Amino acid sequence: MKNTTLCYIEKDGCYLMLHRIKKEHDVNRDKWIGIGGHAEFGESPEECISREIREETGLLPLKLSYRGIVTFVYGDEGEYMHLFTCDKFMGSLTDCDEGVLEWVPKEKFGEIDMWEGDYIFLDLIEDKTRPFFSLKLEYADGARLSRAVLDRNEIKLPYKSKLSKAPEVQKKAETKKDSTPPDTKAKKLDIYTDGSCRKNPGPGGWGAVLVYDGREMEISGGEADTTNNRMELTAVIEALGKLKAPCEVTLTTDSKYVCDGITKGWAAGWRKKGWKKGDGSPALNPDLWEKLLKLCEVHTVKFVWVKGHAGHPYNERCDEMAQAQSGKYL
Repeated sequence: MKNTTLCYIEKDGCYLMLHRIKKEHDVNRDKWIGIGGHAEFGESPEECISREIREETGLLPLKLSYRGIVTFVYGDEGEYMHLFTCDKFMGSLTDCDEGVLEWVPKEKFGEIDMWEGDYIFLDLIEDKTRPFFSLKLEYADGARLSRAVLDRNEIKLPYKSKLSKAPEVQKKAETKKDSTPPDTKAKKLDIYTDGSCRKNPGPGGWGAVLVYDGREMEISGGEADTTNNRMELTAVIEALGKLKAPCEVTLTTDSKYVCDGITKGWAAGWRKKGWKKGDGSPALNPDLWEKLLKLCEVHTVKFVWVKGHAGHPYNERCDEMAQAQSGKYL
């Protein structure tokens, strides 16, 4: 488990937040987060966060309070994040190459985009009666918080933060949700996909069948120079991209790469690490995984693996389309 640090610097009822908008393949892209980063070899948590504050903000922390430790689990990877607050510092803000620094009033936190788990530990550091805590956060399907445990006690999800929304806004949102007409609920459908590549890498193709209410739609495509895994991913992305509204999807594929990448949280973990694997090597096909993770945030997708070329009718049909498309580039 790697070690990271995070600090919320406070001034006049505001926290200094970093809006991560500058790096293209940043796992925190477009999110608002506190100040921090990865610990270097031999650094203590205090040494790490002091260095990160200086490097990211130009400020010199004069008083740090060690408030808690957050255990993150995403797929088969994880990290220990050491959480600090700081209310005494000196210096002037400088530009940060990872995003834009801004003092955000606490009452405005419901208007910015943060990770769901961040609201939990922000509420905890606001609680002055709790000097230290241990929080465990488990993420699934890219960005969905699936479990939260505070000092060995389960937290009910979805979490309602004191900072995220005023009570009257929450009540209004819940009332609106309860009054939603039945005909606007998410549609349920089945999707079957397959990808193919000759020589791998080489000419490739993909095929997909969407089945809803007894009706079928077939789509397919190909590329002159690609890989089998890219075609498998493309088939899923193109099929989900056909949906015009959030849906409940059962997606059947013969690709362990695609299925395990989502269901075991591998892709979410790679994205969180800046598209790096556990051993530090680059994760392949980050452009396609990014698209798929975003689609899985829009739709509720259940991935089902089947053995290829084993007589499954829709899998065989998708394979036929993929082979036909790859043949166009020979």
